[in-house]
Amino acid sequence: MPDHAALKTTPPEARRPVAGAGWTGLLTLALASLGLGAAAHAEVDVTALVTEGTDMVPACSSCHGVDGLGDADVGAPMIAGMNAEYLAAMLAAFADGTRVGYTMNGIAPELSAEEMGALAAHYAAMPASSKDWEIDAAAAEAGGAIAHDGIVAAGVPGCVSCHGQNGEGTGGVFPRIAGQLPDYMTARIELWSTGEDEPDTPEEAIMARIATSAPADAMAEAIAYFAGLDPAAGPDLGYPVLDTEWPVQSYNTKPLPDEIIWSKAEAAYAAQEKRLADPNLYEHVPPAFSEIPEGDLGDMIRLGREIFTNTQALKGTFVGNDLTCSNCHMNAGANPNAAPIWATAVDFPAYRSKNKHVNTLAERVAGCFRYSMDGTPPPAQHKVMVAIESYMTWLATGAPLGAVQKARGYVYLPMPAETPDYARGEAVYAERCAVCHAEDGSGLKQGDRVVFPPVWGPNSYNWGAGMHQIEKATGFIKANMPLGNANLTDQEAWDVALYIDSQERPQDPRWLGSVEATRWAFHNNVSTYGLEMPSGLMGDTGAPLEKPAPQPWANWSSPWKPAE
Repeated sequence: MPDHAALKTTPPEARRPVAGAGWTGLLTLALASLGLGAAAHAEVDVTALVTEGTDMVPACSSCHGVDGLGDADVGAPMIAGMNAEYLAAMLAAFADGTRVGYTMNGIAPELSAEEMGALAAHYAAMPASSKDWEIDAAAAEAGGAIAHDGIVAAGVPGCVSCHGQNGEGTGGVFPRIAGQLPDYMTARIELWSTGEDEPDTPEEAIMARIATSAPADAMAEAIAYFAGLDPAAGPDLGYPVLDTEWPVQSYNTKPLPDEIIWSKAEAAYAAQEKRLADPNLYEHVPPAFSEIPEGDLGDMIRLGREIFTNTQALKGTFVGNDLTCSNCHMNAGANPNAAPIWATAVDFPAYRSKNKHVNTLAERVAGCFRYSMDGTPPPAQHKVMVAIESYMTWLATGAPLGAVQKARGYVYLPMPAETPDYARGEAVYAERCAVCHAEDGSGLKQGDRVVFPPVWGPNSYNWGAGMHQIEKATGFIKANMPLGNANLTDQEAWDVALYIDSQERPQDPRWLGSVEATRWAFHNNVSTYGLEMPSGLMGDTGAPLEKPAPQPWANWSSPWKPAE
């Protein structure tokens, strides 16, 4: 098994094929001799073969070393500690000429099947250890990713898929390549890539295809990586212990200032401006509603849109107040200045500081039901949830994953010249807002149908909803209110948002038993919760009211239900 240069010195016609049985028969004999054990091998003087050779066979140690660890100077690979069946199979293939290795093609035919088996067993029993091969450290570092992950664009699997997680090899089929001489591995790859060594087995066909598909520099990096591994490391047994339990949540128990934390609003505005300055900012245009496709998926998308605009149809099951999704996500979620839901669809899964873990899209939507709708979220597999997610994802059609979205959430405004003021906000509300939302903030109904939503009171969003944060309410109001005539100044928007969010509303469902504890844990934001305002102590309404329970499992969990 010499270096590639040595292979080139002997022409293919100089190989000496075994007369008679052929590769398959010789391999069978060699493997059979392995199974006979020490008694059969005793007839073969392995030590002499290794150290002295015969008249027709040079000493194995002259290239591979007495220790079987190989020799970079002559391009001989490490064979110590390799699988005995693999070594016997390679000797048989060299003997028959079905594996190219011109030096070995001349030597192996002179070995009997018993000698092949004895040599394979001898070297397999020898300990492998690392050699100080010449390796490019940078290439080896880059090769780790290729070794484990492959090259997707070239359709090349990770090398460890066949050769083992540590390059230790797999049985008698895929050899150990950990710690192997890099020049030897390069030579073998070149023989396959040029077609000089045509594959004769399924595993060689795999390598031939990889050798012709993977870029040469990538192969060199993978080779450098494996050459630097410990050949004695062996396989990883079993599987890693996975961290599949959510950590116990810890909440802030330190006092917060007894005032609105306006610095949080300034930070939100600064973060927004940094995002909008991104040179790769993506501005999405959602498809028209008329473009919803036909078929089962289209039906689910249409149902999602119907739920979005007529959410009150779910009151008493998943909805606990008088709001509809489109009250906050206007134009059925398509308005870029009112928390467009296509941005949410491509942003999740994502980490949320609100609940301190990575949320799925379903969990994000569930938060809307829990806080904005003051209700009980449908389970992730409920048809309502599937429909909403389908609609959101359809609105995001064409939006690239990971893009920096121009329209995202609500538009934050810079802090105004004057600190937002309750009395000024009350005046703005009376003049510009009360005509639709009523003087007491209860909204407007025709019969049992909500025309304009309540903005505070028992039927509005609760103290956990995003809209209770003044900077978010300000951005929404500035961009969208009064409806159809959004012309408030920045100062007026700040003032009226403060006024609206300084009125009582349903309790935060994360209630910890007191207003103080709940404020410290969950309201380190631009909120009046737990503060004394002109209308009273915000949040001082006791524990949350009981919410509607989800429907029984048999009624909603799965589309696959037994016929009644």
